[in-house]
Amino acid sequence: MKIDIRSDSSLYIELNGWTYYIDDSNNEQIMEKFNNNAPFDLQCPHCDETVTVQHMNWTAIVCLHCKREFSIECIEYNTH
Repeated sequence: MKIDIRSDSSLYIELNGWTYYIDDSNNEQIMEKFNNNAPFDLQCPHCDETVTVQHMNWTAIVCLHCKREFSIECIEYNTH
């Protein structure tokens, strides 16, 4: 198990091949679950290009379309 505390209101928990994201920073009580082995799509918040991510072992990615960096805290995703 790995626990990655990002702030007083958000964290990631890696457990048995899954990553759980919990965030209450905007008083929205967000809870998401990602399969660490399944690819998923992200929308770049800068140019709206779809980016496919193969795993969750990263802190930020760079959009190949607009060349700008973004992190999971500022995106919405869709699993395959």
